[in-house]
Amino acid sequence: MPNKYNKAYIAKIAENFYNVRTKVFKMTQERFAQLLGFNTRIQISHYETGRFRPSAQTCNKIITEAAKLGAVVTLEYLRPDFFNK
Repeated sequence: MPNKYNKAYIAKIAENFYNVRTKVFKMTQERFAQLLGFNTRIQISHYETGRFRPSAQTCNKIITEAAKLGAVVTLEYLRPDFFNK
């Protein structure tokens, strides 16, 4: 089981977030930030660089919005650290 504080593990969470934004939503950081209710793209950038990890609330918003597009995004994909204790 991976260590949830391991740099490679945090990088994987960041990569997954980036993949969801670019492949599922096909949006810029600015547009994705607006969709999630953020004032600027900075929060999205922090998620994609691994500086911060998205909250469960943010993940649930992404999951809901992806479902509207007919896509399946899971909490386990966005934040596997919630499941790997």
